[in-house]
Amino acid sequence: MTKIKSISGFLLTILLIFSSCQKAETEAEKAEKELREFVKMVEVKAEENSEELAEEWADFEEEFKEKSKEVKEESMNEINETWMKIKEKVDEVMDNEPSTPILALYTALGLESQNAPMGYIDQGNIVRKYKGFVNHIVENKSKYTTKDWEDVDEIWTSLNNRKNELEPLHVDSTAEIVKLKAKYLQTRVVNKTESAIEETLEK
Repeated sequence: MTKIKSISGFLLTILLIFSSCQKAETEAEKAEKELREFVKMVEVKAEENSEELAEEWADFEEEFKEKSKEVKEESMNEINETWMKIKEKVDEVMDNEPSTPILALYTALGLESQNAPMGYIDQGNIVRKYKGFVNHIVENKSKYTTKDWEDVDEIWTSLNNRKNELEPLHVDSTAEIVKLKAKYLQTRVVNKTESAIEETLEK
C-alpha cells in the first residue's frame, strides 16, 4: 500500500509539473500573439499616418516594452526587426520636423496655423490629439520662449473648446483627458516660469 501511495504521489508531481509547463507555454504564446498584433497595428499606422505616430511614439514604445516582457527571446528577434523598421520611419519624420517648436506643434495637431479650425477633431481621435499635444510639449518644453508659451496656451484653449463642443465624451476618454490636462498644466507652470526668468537674466 505504501509503495502504491509513493508511486501515486510521484505521478501526481509529474502531472503538476507538466501542467505548469503547459500553462507557462500557453501564457508565452498568448503574449507573443498579442505583441505581434500590436506591432502589426503600429506598422499599419506608420504607413497611413507616420506624422501622428511620431507624436505618440513614446507611448507606443512604452507599450511595446511592456508587452515584450513575457515573450520568448527567440521570438523577439524577428519582432524586434520589424519594430526597428517602424522606428526608422518615425525617425525620418522627426528629422524632418518644422524648423521651430511652434510650427512643429501645429504639425502635431494637423494645423496649418495657430488659429486654424479644429473641426477635423472628433470623439474618435480627440484623446490621441490631446496625447500628441501634451507629449510634444513635454519633449520640447525647454525650447519655448515666453512668447512661444503664449501661442501654446492659445492652441491649448482651442483644443479644450473643441473638446467642450464634442461632449459628452465616453467616460474613459474624459478620465484620460483629465490626466493629460494635469500633465500639461504641471509642465507649463514650471517651464513657462523658467523661460521668463532666463529671458529676464539675459536682458
